[in-house]
Amino acid sequence: MSTAPPLSPEIMVQDAGEPTPAKTTALLAGPGGLADMHRRPVRERTDLARVLDSAALPDDPDAMDGNDDTILTPHRGEFERLFGAVSSNAIDGAVDAARRCGCIVVLKGPMTVIASPQDDPIINDRPNPALATAGTGDVLAGIIAGLVAQGMVPRLAAAAGVWLHLEAADAVGPGLIASDLGRAVGSSLAAFR
Repeated sequence: MSTAPPLSPEIMVQDAGEPTPAKTTALLAGPGGLADMHRRPVRERTDLARVLDSAALPDDPDAMDGNDDTILTPHRGEFERLFGAVSSNAIDGAVDAARRCGCIVVLKGPMTVIASPQDDPIINDRPNPALATAGTGDVLAGIIAGLVAQGMVPRLAAAAGVWLHLEAADAVGPGLIASDLGRAVGSSLAAFR
């Protein structure tokens, strides 16, 4: 008998080899890991707005067929693996990375930078150390994907997602775990509206 908890019914998971339903408006890939055989097909889906996190981040960002509908959400270690060491100015580093890959880059950290190939960066400089907890970046990627799926412009969805993520963390307070954020984001979204 398995001791793993059942998935929540609202989580939709699809094998990367299966056809995408026609009503799909956005794709989220990477949280929780992704088998190597599924990484390339997910990254090649340029017909949909995409949020690529963790395991779905590209091996070669220069080869990305990037556009304003693709959002990469690396933390500092993932960013450095993709783009090299972050300069003393994380803002410039994120902007350079966004231009290099042609995608929106959300460089997560105490100061989160949302960089776009064409637009000025958006900075969230309100740190919350509790967000350095395992799984919280996965929640952020999900929030951003949810906003994009509802029709928000990807760059603004990334900025709003970062803000909602932080507001939810502040609402939960010290000792949060990633699943706490999902429960708190609703009240943060209500405050945002």
